[in-house]
This record gives sequence, C-alpha cells and structure tokens, in this order.
Amino acid sequence: MNGVIHNCSHGAGTDVNTRMTEDEMMAKVFAYLDHIFRMVRPRRLLYMAIDGVAPRAKMNQQRSRRFRSALETEKLRAEALAKGEPVPEGRALYPSALVSQPAH
Repeated sequence: MNGVIHNCSHGAGTDVNTRMTEDEMMAKVFAYLDHIFRMVRPRRLLYMAIDGVAPRAKMNQQRSRRFRSALETEKLRAEALAKGEPVPEGRALYPSALVSQPAH
C-alpha cells in the first residue's frame, strides 16, 4: 500500500511543482486499488496493509529521537557529575555507561 499511496500522490514523471488536492489523490488511490482488484481477482479476501510511516516522516521521527536521546544523555551526565560519580570521557556516552563501570 505504501507504493500505491506514494505513486498516486506523487505520480510518475509529473511536474514536482504542481500540487494535487487530497480529493484528487484519493481518487487516484481508489482507481489504482480497483485496478489491482480486477487484476488479482481475489476469491474470498484481499488484504492490504500500510507498513509504517512514510520515509520523510520516518527521518523526522528518527531525528527527533536522536535529539531527545542527546538531551537525556546530557541530563544523566550532569546528574552523575553532581553526585560525584565517575563519568566516561569521550564523545559516545550512553546511559548504560553510567550504570556499569569496569572494575579496576
């Protein structure tokens, strides 16, 4: 379904500067689904699913997750320093690094 939605909302070879309305996009999606239905001719059930978020939304979600993780890591680092706990030096500091330190 992701491929159907993407192709119907962006088109193939159409001008990237032209915008279509949501109604136009939905009409294209339903027309394509009708085409698939006629091509497959299911006897009992045709099951279609949308798999996850769109690529751009996924990239934005991952970016916000990284920023949130960085803020959380900095907060844990500050808390560890305030308690006088040893904090590993270097760029990569993971919350698990504050929990288990190697024995010397």
